[in-house]
Amino acid sequence: MAFGDYPAEYNPKVHGPYDPARFYGKPDTPFGQVKLGELGSWFGRRNKSPQALAGAVSRAFWRWQHKYVQPKRTGVAPFFQLTVSAMIFFYCINYGKITDTPFGQVKLGELGSWFGRRNKSPQALAGAVSRAFWRWQHKYVQPKRTGVAPFFQLTVSAMIFFYCINYGKITPQELQIPLNGDSPSITALPDDFLGYKREISMTETSISGDLQGKLERFCTALANPDRRVRQRGLQGLLELCQSDEVHTENVTEVFDYIYLHILKCYVDKYESCRAAAASVVSEVLEKLPENEFFLAYIIPAIARRIGQKEQVEESEELRLQLLEQLTGIVVKYSTVNPVFSGNDPLLKSYNDIMDILVKTLTDPYPNILRQSCTLIGEFSVATPSFHYRAEVLTNPLLAILKHRHSPIRTAAVEALGIVALHITTNSECVLKIVVELSRHLMDDSVNVRRECGRVGCRLLVELRDRYGMFDRLLPLVFGCLSDENPEVVKEITRLWEKCGQQYYVENEKELMKIAVVDYAPENYLEEWRRPTLGCRSIAQRSFKMLNIILHEMEDWKEDVRLHATLLLAQVILHAEGAILAYLTDIYPVLAKTCMDGDRWVAAEAVRVAKLLGNLVEYDDWKERVMEFLEKWPNLGHLKCFIAMFVGAGSTKWQDMEKISRLLVPLAANLDTNFQSHLLMITEMLVEAQQDHGKGSQEIERNLYEILVTILALNEDNSLHERVTSSLESLAQSSSSSSVNDLHGKHLESVVKSIQDLDSTNSERAEPILHLHGLLFHCGFHIQPFSALQEAVEIVMELGAPEAKIKILCGVSAALLKWRETIHTSLEGRIALLRGFLDTNIIPAIVWKAGFNAESIRAMCTTVVASAAQGAPEESFVIIPDIAEYLIPLLDDDLVVIRKFAIAALVASGPLPFEQLRLLAFGLLARLDDPSGEIRCAAGSALTKLKLKAGSDPALSEAWRKIIKEIFHKIVVIDGEDAHIILHQLRVTVVILKFQPDHLDGLQLDVAILRKGIPGDLAVVDLQINEDRRRPGLHFQGDLAHGEAAACGGNDNVNVGILNPFGVAQLHREDEVCGNYPVGRIFNEEVP
Repeated sequence: MAFGDYPAEYNPKVHGPYDPARFYGKPDTPFGQVKLGELGSWFGRRNKSPQALAGAVSRAFWRWQHKYVQPKRTGVAPFFQLTVSAMIFFYCINYGKITDTPFGQVKLGELGSWFGRRNKSPQALAGAVSRAFWRWQHKYVQPKRTGVAPFFQLTVSAMIFFYCINYGKITPQELQIPLNGDSPSITALPDDFLGYKREISMTETSISGDLQGKLERFCTALANPDRRVRQRGLQGLLELCQSDEVHTENVTEVFDYIYLHILKCYVDKYESCRAAAASVVSEVLEKLPENEFFLAYIIPAIARRIGQKEQVEESEELRLQLLEQLTGIVVKYSTVNPVFSGNDPLLKSYNDIMDILVKTLTDPYPNILRQSCTLIGEFSVATPSFHYRAEVLTNPLLAILKHRHSPIRTAAVEALGIVALHITTNSECVLKIVVELSRHLMDDSVNVRRECGRVGCRLLVELRDRYGMFDRLLPLVFGCLSDENPEVVKEITRLWEKCGQQYYVENEKELMKIAVVDYAPENYLEEWRRPTLGCRSIAQRSFKMLNIILHEMEDWKEDVRLHATLLLAQVILHAEGAILAYLTDIYPVLAKTCMDGDRWVAAEAVRVAKLLGNLVEYDDWKERVMEFLEKWPNLGHLKCFIAMFVGAGSTKWQDMEKISRLLVPLAANLDTNFQSHLLMITEMLVEAQQDHGKGSQEIERNLYEILVTILALNEDNSLHERVTSSLESLAQSSSSSSVNDLHGKHLESVVKSIQDLDSTNSERAEPILHLHGLLFHCGFHIQPFSALQEAVEIVMELGAPEAKIKILCGVSAALLKWRETIHTSLEGRIALLRGFLDTNIIPAIVWKAGFNAESIRAMCTTVVASAAQGAPEESFVIIPDIAEYLIPLLDDDLVVIRKFAIAALVASGPLPFEQLRLLAFGLLARLDDPSGEIRCAAGSALTKLKLKAGSDPALSEAWRKIIKEIFHKIVVIDGEDAHIILHQLRVTVVILKFQPDHLDGLQLDVAILRKGIPGDLAVVDLQINEDRRRPGLHFQGDLAHGEAAACGGNDNVNVGILNPFGVAQLHREDEVCGNYPVGRIFNEEVP
């Protein structure tokens, strides 16, 4: 190859403008970048042979030709040409002075022989150059006769420097065109520059004349100062490029002709012109062959518009258009393209592209942000040099993660994953990216969460330092494996299994041994799918993340706690038995989360605890967990224990006795939620007792104590049915025939287990509530009767007034069930009841001053009334003995005391005359009571008074006189109200019914009665119906305004017995009550 010739393989139509980088070998370090210590070796690599020298000079020439002559950017090219020409001429005129006639003295006829004598050997050439140099030195430098020597020295120095700085460069470092208004622009080029360029281009291309004319016309229009002319020129140029006239064969020449004019329009002050210029360039780039020559002009032009620190391009749409154009360039000139044979055409523009990305990632326009993220993905594929400055994109992308649009966040997550893969020197930056992505696993958008999982799986496969960052990367995957969207779970599960497969292949030698004995735990939960061995192995070497997860489970935000709990579930699922080493750290936090205020968090924590109990052997965790529950018996630890117990294998039933003993102290808790969960595990133990604990008295006693304690302390009765059902199941599975038998066997131990009864407890104290519940729900039984009586006695002696009232309520309820719970002889029952009343009740009935004493007296009266109703046979005997304490209560200020005193006295048997007399006149006085209910109760009670048999005849006669006196007082009628008259008639007749020994006074009484009855009632006869079991009052005649009319006009109305608590009110005439059957008037059916 001669000096200045193109390489033989160069074809302008194929390769476009000549580029030395494609025809020479690997470049050496440029002289300007050589370090001081490398100068020796660098100069040693310089080849001194003439052939190498000629090649170097030729390459240097064409580099400068490519850099300065063709673009015509500076004035260096004329100086360089002048310098080379001067050197050649200088060499020629001095070469002949070595041994031959100087060239200037050779005659015309001697030229042939003179040139023939020129020795072409390298040795002769080197000697000639050396001798010529010293002759120049001797002629010009030493004598200093002329000014040629300094010029010559300057020229030689410039040539040597020029050779050094260009020898190692295959591709020249391009000059960038300033396109902003502050720097010199294309408009500052000489006017004849474009013409010179056109002249060169047109002489070397094959563009047709018609096309050439169009191009010249359009380019001339682009230089017009009128906007409309420029805009029409750009539009015409765009249409021309879109037409078939511009095709792949001539598009290179066309673009070479117009690109400087187009790039000048990139800085046009009108947006329409700038947008049209960008459209033209985009259209040409689609047809342009894969030649990177023009990238040195287009990409810097784009960078000047959208890649500066300040915002140069104001139009959002145009910024987006330029960014899309840059994306197209990156895709077109990717190293994946086989045309470039592994070369990196984008390396020269790498800094410009990165500057553009840094700027556009902070753009407020959402579409630009999304396109920037897309460009990052394309650029990372297009060039192997993406990692050089990938780190600078981190902070702008992290800022985009907070964008309000979910598509922008999704694109940012994907771009951050790409950037993390290409950061090779700063692991802290990668860690920062992973931490920020982990926070978006709780994003509201499904696509964002899915993309976080994809990035996590990709980093687990491709990240160089992935083994050291497993503990940070796994949350990205585990978060999506627990996602609420099944599509996300399905996709990330597939990618996660690929990660596990890769890890298995990389560690196959170690994992193959584990696979031989890799068995699933017993009773593996159906709701969980067991991960592969590779996936589990990754998780089992990443327990560092447990500390972070446990810390976030105690965060103040509900969504953070829920997310951390879901992550813990995945960690336990993958770790299986290996998690046992961290059980001491996990269990307290998990137990606390089980009672979280957010029900979703608490439910998920219970689910995790169940999984933990299933995957870890029961024998390995039981001691630790039971110790935690015994030390901190709260709801969280109970729920966590129950869940782990449910998930455990069948070996758990061997510890039924130990577990039941552990749960007994926990039953004394007033929290309904706690009681419900305790009842849950108790129900499981009761159900399992039939198979695993039958015959064990301790298990039976423990379970009974738990159940009755829950029943006693459950105030809202929400668990009553469940407890009752469990007690029945327990009775069936044990030797007891009924629940009452269980009470009889084990209630005494429960009562004795109540602590602090001797303290001054209030009604809300747990011991008081416990004892009250046992009395209320279980009642009195033979075996525990003494324990119950002793407990009540302690409270009545030492308890607060409110506590005494609470316990008396329970006693009252227990006495109502006396016949159902006390099964012994009548004498035994009488003795038990008499002893209880004498010890605890009668002392409190005696009148004492004060509101508290009054309240307690009222409750004691209620207890006696309940005993009279629940134990009538025993009360028939006992009440006469305590009547002296009850009769004074008829005059008490409280209505309720008077009421229940009457109710208790009614149940009494025959009384001695003195007590009977006091009672009769006391009841007679209550007929004037302000309370209608008391008046009715007193009237009813008067009918049931009986003198004790065997009394003195004188006392019987006295009692008869009292009866007549009561009868005469009753039939005295004040007023004209017919309904009051009828009520008094009822009382009178009933008295006569219960006093058959005094019927001889009936005629007198009837006569007295008739005197007080209004004539409109037309009472004709009053007789005792002896043909019925119970006599009644019979009216004859038409009762137009009487009771018969009120009852539907029935002429025959039979009067029945009063109920224990009063007389039913009669209906008015205007009320519709239908036909009363016999014995239904007083609200109690008479058999």
